[in-house]
Amino acid sequence: MTLSSLAYCFSSKTSKITYLNISSPLLVKRDIFVFKWRVPQVLCEAPESWGGLSDVELIIRCALKAFENNELLQDFLNGKQNNVYKAIIDEVMYDLAGRGIALKDHLSIPYGDIEMNRYRKGPALTADKCREITNIGLGDENALDRIFPPPK
Repeated sequence: MTLSSLAYCFSSKTSKITYLNISSPLLVKRDIFVFKWRVPQVLCEAPESWGGLSDVELIIRCALKAFENNELLQDFLNGKQNNVYKAIIDEVMYDLAGRGIALKDHLSIPYGDIEMNRYRKGPALTADKCREITNIGLGDENALDRIFPPPK
């Protein structure tokens, strides 16, 4: 199985993302990594006065062409349940919060039929780390693990 044939699929029964082997994926593993890489850059750029960014704001501010599926995006932006974008952002942000990159607010925001979360810079996003991740541009998983080690 090649990396390009690996895609994420959302299961409404389990609310989990799983891998599927398909020939024309909507989102490949690399797309998810790029999103995971862009979020810390976006959080570094966001002024403290904003008080954090919601799931929707993160998707929009990350401006990823890989996520341009208009029907799925509109479902997400309209707050429809069981949307793949919501599942992806929840999984990505769980990982980034575990690394200390993002802090999730305790209160969620009602948004259509779903609850949106709000995130702000975590303790790992120091001024030096923000400069480092911004200067790299687009890194790889090794760079992410080196700069922000995953929890053990």
